[in-house]
Amino acid sequence: MLEFDKRFFQRQLDRLAKTYKDELRKMQARAKEKAVEYVEKNMSYAKESLTSEMQNIMRQFDKSALERQTIINDLQTYQTRLMD
Repeated sequence: MLEFDKRFFQRQLDRLAKTYKDELRKMQARAKEKAVEYVEKNMSYAKESLTSEMQNIMRQFDKSALERQTIINDLQTYQTRLMD
């Protein structure tokens, strides 16, 4: 009887250990999925922010290039008038 009880409880412990390990694996997988989601979401946000900032920089550059070209044209016009 004692041997039977010992085997019975050992099987119960083995089942509990297996269940615990399975649950732990599931929790780790869920945690990994959540971490991946979090990183992907933040990467997407960072990409959008960087894209927006780069577009602002390009607009500023285009605006300053246009202003420089306008100044150059005005100076050329002024120089042409002085030469005439």
